[in-house]
Amino acid sequence: MSTTPDKKFAELILYISDRSELDPYFGATKLNKILFFSELSFFAKHERGITEQEYIKRDFGPVPRDMSATLKQLQVEKALAVKEIDFEGYKQKKPLALRKADLSLFSAEEIDVVNRVIDKLRNHTATDVSELSHQTVGWELAKFGEVIPLSTVLISNRPLTEKQEAFAKTLRSN
Repeated sequence: MSTTPDKKFAELILYISDRSELDPYFGATKLNKILFFSELSFFAKHERGITEQEYIKRDFGPVPRDMSATLKQLQVEKALAVKEIDFEGYKQKKPLALRKADLSLFSAEEIDVVNRVIDKLRNHTATDVSELSHQTVGWELAKFGEVIPLSTVLISNRPLTEKQEAFAKTLRSN
């Protein structure tokens, strides 16, 4: 079934919001990070994202380029509500799905990756997941306001082993 990227992105927001409804730490910031880590995880294996969203480097981590417009559209369609609540001294904007997502737009593997990311981040605060997103190579390489290419997930930021350093030196001397 062919679908527009915007539709698939909107349905993914609904799916994550529905699955995360009982997570006390789930709000707009955490939604952004679940989306980002889901896209990165899927890209690492398939060299494409789940949606065609670009992620922009912002103060609290990566944000999908079309997030604001998509949230507004979902609210106009009465598919999503955003409830502002006080949570541990902060204003939390909690997205609430008002209908089930259309999962026919996704492969089973895409949904499996999203579920694993949701489960992995479930007990973490928005601050925790923001800090985690700041440790990605893409976040480190991008300037504020720039796109964070999903392909940066394929770049390692681990220190080289002694064997790797020795090999690199042989390349330099040639």
